[in-house]
Amino acid sequence: GWLRRFAARAETVRRYFTVLLVDAGVDPVPPGTARTVFADAVAAVVGAWWSMTSRWPGVGMVSPWLAACAVTDGILLAPAWPAKTINTSRP
Repeated sequence: GWLRRFAARAETVRRYFTVLLVDAGVDPVPPGTARTVFADAVAAVVGAWWSMTSRWPGVGMVSPWLAACAVTDGILLAPAWPAKTINTSRP
């Protein structure tokens, strides 16, 4: 189920994490295009993780997928994502 859900929203995931990659990176380099939208989305998630580790080295202590989960408040594959607004008002 989760692979099917990821594939269904791959373009949204790609866009979201490409923006994060550019916003978080010290000297960001967006990934080139892959053969499929699914592969583009995976590359964007991993690229965003690399960008975050360049600014915050501690992020490198977790996998790209745990970082993606944290960035999306754990709802990356939930039906409400990305429609649900991510809470940025945490203390």
